[in-house]
Amino acid sequence: GSRVIGGGLYEGLVQPTFSVGLKDIKETDAAAVEELITKTLEKVASERFEKESIEAALNKIEFENRELNTGGLPRGLALMFSAVSNWNYGKDPFEGLRFDAPLKALREKLVEKGEPLLEGILREKLLNNKHRLTVTSKPDFEESSRIEAAEKARLEEHRKTLSEDDIEALITATK
Repeated sequence: GSRVIGGGLYEGLVQPTFSVGLKDIKETDAAAVEELITKTLEKVASERFEKESIEAALNKIEFENRELNTGGLPRGLALMFSAVSNWNYGKDPFEGLRFDAPLKALREKLVEKGEPLLEGILREKLLNNKHRLTVTSKPDFEESSRIEAAEKARLEEHRKTLSEDDIEALITATK
């Protein structure tokens, strides 16, 4: 494939999802890609994550939580959206704002004690979870032409129902 795709872990739903894949593969290679992903996850679970990678990830998470860079979005809205994603599913809406203690505890377990938490989660939630879906999508290069032709036909049918005055009024209203 030409590049890795997929959003990784998404927790914005009541049941989190994990997605990963490759772009621009042959349709016949889908099973091989799924096997490659599974074997890679199994290798990580058995050989463990590198300590430096874990520390870097934790530092990134901490920085993002402290910085709260919202781009152009006002901070209040960003905080509200963060709270709503938990609140919608009966979770504590303020949980995401209280990150210091949980992050410190996680850092202690993963970095200082070297507990294999991530590998256990990887095995439990991904490798031993048989609720999987493999999706292959194939572009239809004629689809946009069909959509455009259908839209032109629909507009032409509507135009037949309009008088010249109606058409002039539309032109004037949309200038």
